[in-house]
Amino acid sequence: MIFLLLRACGLVSSEKPCCPCSLSYYMYLMRSDMWNKANSGIGVAVSLILCLLKLPLLLLKEKQKGRHGGVCMAEAYDIVCISHVVWNNSWQRNHHTMNRMASRHRVIYCNPHPVSMAVARQMASLKEACHPSAHSRNLTVITPVVLRGERIFPFIKKINKLILWSAIREKIEALNLKNIVLWFYSPLYEYMAGAFDERLTVYDIQDEYSEFLGNPETIKEKEKRLLSKADLVFTGTYALYEARKPHHPNIHFIPCGVDIEHFQRAARGDLPIPGDIMHVPHPIIGYFGMVCGRMDTALLEYMASRHPEWSVVLIGEIAERDFSISDRPNIYLLGRKSYANLPCYLQTFDACMIPFRLNELTLKVNPTKLLEYLAAGKPVISTAIPDMIRFYGDVIHIAEDKEQFVRLTEKAVAEAGAGKSEICLARMRTAEKNDWAAAIKRMEDLITSAIQARHGDK
Repeated sequence: MIFLLLRACGLVSSEKPCCPCSLSYYMYLMRSDMWNKANSGIGVAVSLILCLLKLPLLLLKEKQKGRHGGVCMAEAYDIVCISHVVWNNSWQRNHHTMNRMASRHRVIYCNPHPVSMAVARQMASLKEACHPSAHSRNLTVITPVVLRGERIFPFIKKINKLILWSAIREKIEALNLKNIVLWFYSPLYEYMAGAFDERLTVYDIQDEYSEFLGNPETIKEKEKRLLSKADLVFTGTYALYEARKPHHPNIHFIPCGVDIEHFQRAARGDLPIPGDIMHVPHPIIGYFGMVCGRMDTALLEYMASRHPEWSVVLIGEIAERDFSISDRPNIYLLGRKSYANLPCYLQTFDACMIPFRLNELTLKVNPTKLLEYLAAGKPVISTAIPDMIRFYGDVIHIAEDKEQFVRLTEKAVAEAGAGKSEICLARMRTAEKNDWAAAIKRMEDLITSAIQARHGDK
């Protein structure tokens, strides 16, 4: 267990170390029954001790290397991404962005795993987090274990900073990364800005984090500090762009894209039908994504009761902490599916939905799933999310209340039988205008310009 913990911290390798001077060698010697039976408190203590032991060696390497490892062209950079989202999760903006960035840059995706001192109870989720399904040989996922309680015990922040610096720096050295662009997907670990002598700091905002990542005031203060440190800021929604624009001089709205080829396969109708949806009665009103508190369960229950002949299908990881829905025979919770198999499920949907409740969090979202629905030409019904109205109101149905949501779903179900109608083709054209490749190209251009502005031609 301790070995798994330290491996997750990025402190040891699974291979037998060849150097007797390395920390991995010491850890190899400690892999005995005694250590495997050690309690979780000892495990955390050992991980911190190893961080301290590594620190002088890493600092010496840093000093010997010098700044940036020499002069490079502005566009030749590698990326260290610190994200709050596990890599093996429903794919979101951060997964798509980093996976595509890895086609031209080496990427370290760091997802810190917060634990209490009772680590043993969390080892199952930690083990899963340590086995990424990266789609690129240039993308490396690390999951350092950090401690909870930074807000209550300030010294924990110093410990976590040491753990993160050590785990990331060792991976940077191992991969020989150069010209680091440090990329944040939330303000949780904003104190890492400046820790890697990075060429540029990027903050990519995809949600109103103060609504769900912890104490709202603490998150707002952390974001304020991160905005003051960031050289470049992206937002995934226009609502977030408007809210943050007064607080940063170099901020850009870059909406999420879509993998056109992947999801257009669902429009052909010739993909294999998964067994768990094969016998679900039509019409199917479908959703995929996180099944969580963002969803308006009262709306879903109302729809299911008004139309018992409809099948309301929800696909995605269920956040049991904040999601609960009544047990109805025509509501199907199919659980999480792989990104590769989503088109197989999408092709069975007669209509797609974004049934989000409206609050401070959802009013500033721009769900990635919408363009994935549209790429398949499917009719879509959404609650009145501002970005949905602003950018897609001409190709999707927008409902102001649950009664209108049901009426528009009735209309969408009728549209589903129209085949490749003009509106269906219009949906697909809308998706094609928002390919991920264009979004990533714009990000890269802005990063290159920001590096040149900050460092000249170095």
